[in-house]
Amino acid sequence: MDPITAADQSERVNDGLPETLEEVVARYGQRWFKLKVGGDAQADVARLSAIASVLDRIPGAYHASLDGNEQYEDMAGVAELWSRMKAEPRLSASWTASSSSSSR
Repeated sequence: MDPITAADQSERVNDGLPETLEEVVARYGQRWFKLKVGGDAQADVARLSAIASVLDRIPGAYHASLDGNEQYEDMAGVAELWSRMKAEPRLSASWTASSSSSSR
């Protein structure tokens, strides 16, 4: 998984391009995000919370959709992810307000 912040990197590529989500947002001003989830609800919520901490600092609105790309084996796994997202205080209510996208 790509690093979210500089603290997530053990070493830099140093090719002149942004290497973290923070750097991408700062350089390109992204406002639309397609976020991959990996099929482990607990790990996915932890990662989404870390991403939210970066995206919530963007001035103005942003939009995010989740892409599970068949990572969850069944609807019960998806329901668990959704329940954990709704219960996570680091994910604002706007993250769980819609099943297709979120906006701040």
